[in-house]
Order: sequence, then structure tokens, then C-alpha cells
Amino acid sequence: MNLGSARAADRLVVEGRCLGAIFMSYTFDPLFFEETILRSVLRLQSDPVEQQARFLDEARAALIETPVACIVDASMRMPGKRMPYDLLEVTTRTFHPKVALLLFDTFARVHVGSGNLTRGGYGDNSELFVTTDLAYDDGASAGLLRELDAFFERVSGLARTRGTQLDLVRAELGRRIVSTPSSGAASLALLHTEADTPILEQLLRLVPEDARITRVGVLAPFFEKDDLSTGAEMRSVLGRLATSRKSKDLVLDIGVSWDDAAAVAKPEGAAPSFDAAVGALWARVEHADDEEQIVHYTLDGLSAQQLRVRDARRVPRRMPRDLLEQMLADGKTWSTPRPRVFAPAALIDAVADLADLRPWLYPTWTLDDGRRIHRPLHAKLLLVSYVRRGRAQTLALVGSPNASKHALLQTHADGANVELALAILLDGEVCLPDVATPLVACDAGAIDWAERSFPDLPPNLAMCIESATYDPKAASLTIAWAAPSPYPLGTWSLRYNGELLGSGTGLPDAPTVVQPFNLAASTSEIELLTASGSFFVPIFVTDLVALPSNPTGPSLSLAELLMLLSRRITIERLETVRAASRTSGDASALDELFGEGFAPTDVFKAWWASARDLAEPGRSLPSFRRLLEGPTGLAGAWSALRDAAERGDEVRREEGWFYGAELLRTLERLELPEDASTVEKHACVDVFTARLREALSDLAPAGATWVKRVANFYGVAK
Repeated sequence: MNLGSARAADRLVVEGRCLGAIFMSYTFDPLFFEETILRSVLRLQSDPVEQQARFLDEARAALIETPVACIVDASMRMPGKRMPYDLLEVTTRTFHPKVALLLFDTFARVHVGSGNLTRGGYGDNSELFVTTDLAYDDGASAGLLRELDAFFERVSGLARTRGTQLDLVRAELGRRIVSTPSSGAASLALLHTEADTPILEQLLRLVPEDARITRVGVLAPFFEKDDLSTGAEMRSVLGRLATSRKSKDLVLDIGVSWDDAAAVAKPEGAAPSFDAAVGALWARVEHADDEEQIVHYTLDGLSAQQLRVRDARRVPRRMPRDLLEQMLADGKTWSTPRPRVFAPAALIDAVADLADLRPWLYPTWTLDDGRRIHRPLHAKLLLVSYVRRGRAQTLALVGSPNASKHALLQTHADGANVELALAILLDGEVCLPDVATPLVACDAGAIDWAERSFPDLPPNLAMCIESATYDPKAASLTIAWAAPSPYPLGTWSLRYNGELLGSGTGLPDAPTVVQPFNLAASTSEIELLTASGSFFVPIFVTDLVALPSNPTGPSLSLAELLMLLSRRITIERLETVRAASRTSGDASALDELFGEGFAPTDVFKAWWASARDLAEPGRSLPSFRRLLEGPTGLAGAWSALRDAAERGDEVRREEGWFYGAELLRTLERLELPEDASTVEKHACVDVFTARLREALSDLAPAGATWVKRVANFYGVAK
């Protein structure tokens, strides 16, 4: 475990197809999420910039087969959602977890940490994540997954709208662990605010009763505010840690953000001599592997020959004065200004009387190839080391909680933030600098402690809309308004993809229904325009399987659908040919592919190829439904075929009935491999064949003797 040792997004990439995913975040950037996270998880091949239209079409097709749900804080999400994943917004409490659950064939990958779904959270900031793979057939893993699933169920009730994708992912998880009994996990525990006790108490309960806590480390970008009335230090996070079963020589490490560029570059007004800055924090340039590195030290004293210093790990050293004097003259070492950090000064003073307090500064400015780079500290880490029967161990808490009462000392009943973390049991005493190696030791008295202030957020008028739901089967968008409205709503208008959907003054009494409505590939949110500005509301899709096959152009023809189902052409090749035909106005390219019509063998090949695809081992339930029920699947082809038969143009009525009877026979003889979703797949086939039988009854020709013989053969006689 090391702070900033790998790109967090790389940890989400696994060999094998993702079957579903749930993400949680406080701040949320749709553009980053779609172009970086979803692109990796769904294995999208198109370039999101150079091939944007193809990228979005590819993403839509992938999301139909891989359900994805994101749960975020409504006040901190950015606009720009384009893809039809579910975006669930929490409004009633501060929603702070940073979690990813990704389902694969034999295991689930759980990713818990401090980084939000933004470019900063997954690259630019200094963050800390834990990623673990949990096998479905392992009792300890199954138990942890059930706990995580219960957390999802609890927090989904906080969202304004539940959507559809969260339940699909949870159902897929449930099917895969249903037969695995839970067993206790000794080295990993899931802690969160939706339990009956605060997270910090849950963590301290993991410390054995007969153990003594020897060292505690707290690293966080945000701390609680000072509140020392009536001994409130005992009710603070630091106070609780400093008094919990401590040994007499308890060490309390506190890691704080040091946001001063002087940490890596000589500032104006630096001390001209060592004598002028005894007791100060200094920096010097060192070279290692042909790269410049910045090393920090505290100057404790000096003589004519030597400097007495403590290095970044508080280890006393002596260094030759003449060498450092030359570095000072060359600008290779300098004194840094007195550090100013955000943390509760009075509380830290009070806690210093209870333990050996050791502050650590995390430099947010670093050198990369000689360039100054700013990487804000956003990691959260709590370490509790203890000794039991002569053996030292450390509990590490990694996740979303800051060092505040709202995160660690309150429960949902107290109105706490929604937080989640993983507790990991490590051997030996692990301290903050072991994990966050850039930390620099500094005396508490040499730091200026300051309170951090936060501006109030303006009203989010998007909360005046409860939900925007798209029904692809009915081609309608229903906008439900919040009742009662959380904010006064004056004159407003609604837009989607640049088009006006409606307008008015005040909150409407009834839902706004837009029909016909087509969900474009380029945007999946509506815009509410008011005098206060623009506010964006995500669109939910009732059933992704029913999404139109080609949102940017005409529907596929019957011949095109049959060619796709029989695997004689790919959707990518078909779209390329169609685009060329639209541009040139010449349909000859399509004619070369499909000819003037199709033969019975084309229909039979489509049915039989689809049956083989449906019976493919490892196919997920959403993928199965898309092949069976989707507009480009069997349902779409049969619907086009039935319409053609009823019109009597491409197909005669008796031909259409005959093709449908062969489809029914093919599906009723379908043998599906045993997997976690076999029962659900059979249920989908049963519903489909029941509707097919009904359609065949309406379509069946009458009067001819051969019809009766064929009907008896297929078992569809009236």
C-alpha cells in the first residue's frame, strides 16, 4: 500500500468482460467518467475525440449488455452526461463514498478509496485506493459482497430516483453468490455510516480486547473545526483516538497538506544564512538517477564545522557546513517560509497533552522532470497500531472519511455524511510515512494552524424535477416535478439537445410528457433554464434493451436485420455502408450487400445463428435479452417480418406465418448452458414464445390443406 504508486483507473481494467458495475462518488465529471472510466471498463475501441459519434454508438451498445449505475451527491455533479447509464443523485445528506464494484465471470473487483470520479480524483491529486478481487465461491468474499450489497440497498433509498440499472447489477451479483455461505474475514472489513455505530467505533472494535494501542496515524486533507467547550476534545476524532486503550507512550501522527511552492523552489525572501533560520524547515536539491529530487530537513543547530539537522523522517543527522554553505550560495538549498496548514489549532494543542504528537507535512508541489507539478492531497488514511502478546499489528482504514465528526463519530441517525471505508489488517507497526513516503516531519510549534472556510453552495434548481424518464417502447419522455418543490421556481423552460420541450411559470401540477421523443446518442440529460441559470437533470431509460437500434438515422430494414442476425455483416460495417449511401445518395452499395430481396435460407440462417448466440456459454442476462428482445435482435427482426407479411409487400402472409413458426420451433428446442442466470433466461424465452404463438394465431392463413399439415408439424394449429 503506497500513496500515489499507480493510476487508479488502471486498477479497474481486468481481462474478461464486465457483467455490470456500480460506482459511487461525491463530485462527478460525466465527460471524464465516460471517456476514461467507462471506456476502459467496457473496452470501447473507438476514439472519444476523433471518432466521437462512433464512440457514443459503441458505448450505447455496450451499456445495453452491461448495466452501469452511478450514485453521486446531487450538489456536486457536473453537467455533460451523454450515455444512458443510470445517474442516481442523493440530496438529503452529504454523499461522500468513493466505491467501484465491477462484476466479472468468477469474481467481483471492489475498489475503495478517496478519489472522486473526476480527472483530479483519478490522476491529478494524491489519492489512496484499495483494490481487491473477491471470488464468488469463497465464503469470506461472499460475506463481504453481501455487506456491500446491503450498503447499496440502504443508500439507494436516499436517491431521488432509483432507476433500473442498480437493481440489475445487484441481481447479477446475487445470482452469483446465492449458493455460497458467508464466513468471517479476518483481514478485511467493510465499515460505513449506515451501521448502528460510528465508523471509528467500528474500527476500534476490531482491536483485540487485550491489546494496547501504541501508535495512531491520521492523514486527511480536511479536519473538523475547533470545538473545545466543556472538554470537547474528548468527543473529537483525535481525542477519541488519543484516549482509546493507549499505551503510556502513544505516538499520534497527524498528516496535513502543505500547499507551498517553496517546498520545491527557492522563494523570495529566503534566509540569507543558516544562522538566520535555525529551527526552520529547509529544502535542498539532490540528484539521483540523473533526476533532481527535493529533500527536506529541519535545522536544529550549527557549529563552525557542522549542521545539526533532522531529516524528513525525524532522524537526527550531522552534515558538513562547508558543503551546505556552497549549496546555499548556489541556490540549491533554502529555508522555507513557516508552513501554514488547515487543521484545528486548539484541538491539536489539547491532544498534544495526551500523546506524543508528531505532525507531518505532505508537500503538494513536486518536481517531475524538473517541472513543478501541483498534486493536491486528497487521500484519507487512518492507522491504528497495537501490540498483543508481543506481536505488533496495524489496522489501516482506507476510504472516503475525513478526520471529522460527521464522517467518523456519527451515524445515519445523527445525520452523518454517507461514508464507506475498508479496514485492512497488516502485520507489524505501519506508520504514516511508510505509506505516504513524501511526508516531511515538522514540529507542531513551527506550524501556523488555520481553520478552513467553505462557501455556501447556491440553490440547485434541478432538484425541482424529481425525474426524467424515457420509455423507448412508447417513444415518450416523462418529466416528474418534485412535490413539494425544494425551491421557489419562477419562469422556466426545458430544453433537450437544443430543442424546446416546454416552458411555464411556477411548479407544474402534473408531469410534463413529451411524445414522440428520441434519446439522442449525444446527450442523456435535459436542461432546466431559469433566471438563476441552467440546471441539468439526468434521463433514465426504463429498459435499455428496447433502445432504438440507430438513434441518428432510419431504422434498419428487414433485410439488414436478417443479415446482422445471420452474421453475414457486422453492425460497424453496415453503418459504414449506410453512411456512404446517405452521403452519395446512391443505394447501389446496399443493393450489392442485400440484393433485391432475401430468400428463405436468409431467414432460417438468421434464426439458427441467433439460437447459437443465445446458447453461448457465459453470456450475461442483459446480453441475452438484447439478442432476444432488442430492436436488432430476434424481436426486431420478427416484428419487421410480421409487418411485411401483414402488408403483403416483401413477404406474403403465409410466408411470414411459416417463418414465424420456424422461429418458434427453433426457440422451443433451444438448450441453454447452466449458469447463474439460466432460470431467468428460460423465463425470457417463455414470455417471447408465448407472444410469438399469439402473433402466429393472428397471422395464420386459413383454408389450404397444406397449412393444417404444417401447423400440426410446428404445433401452432388453431
